[in-house]
Amino acid sequence: MPACFVFKSAPAMLCCLMVSSFRIPALFCLLAAAPSAAFATCFDYCSQLCQQNPGDLDHQTCTSRCTTACVEDAAGHYSFTNGAPVSVTAALSKHAGAIALSESTLSSGRSFGYPTTEQAQAQALQHCHEDTPGKPADCKVILTFTDACAALATLPKPGGGGFWGTAFAPEETDAGQKALASCKVMANADCTVAASFCSK
Repeated sequence: MPACFVFKSAPAMLCCLMVSSFRIPALFCLLAAAPSAAFATCFDYCSQLCQQNPGDLDHQTCTSRCTTACVEDAAGHYSFTNGAPVSVTAALSKHAGAIALSESTLSSGRSFGYPTTEQAQAQALQHCHEDTPGKPADCKVILTFTDACAALATLPKPGGGGFWGTAFAPEETDAGQKALASCKVMANADCTVAASFCSK
């Protein structure tokens, strides 16, 4: 197949058909598939963002995501996703989340939308320590994930503490079901979903 098939644009697709059907030189196909100057401008700026602040991505992965971060509008102009450079920065970074839990109280803290797993863990711990009654001292991170949905299921014990299970999945409903199943294995009884959320 001609190389222009990769670009998924209408001119490139048409060119591929013409090359196949009429034996037109493939050079014309490559010219038709060449990215526009507007896309190049968007991609170049996006690449600069990768050099300045790639988050926890390596440079090659960061720049490869620039291709999807620059989108074409109806008029054929390229701009950053949602029209703002900050959105591109977010698109290049991982969307990390975490759940922290106090096993003595089953109080929990969560975080989502952070560019690094370390930041997500720190925020989840802070929420577990400071934003729950009694400010439990035994909070610990029990789940870290990126670009997914997560859930925590629990079953308290009468005297304190209890059983818990966590899971992450592409969809929030699936994460909840998996967390319930995980908790039930430990508790040998039905648990309830204490928290479910997404970080994408």
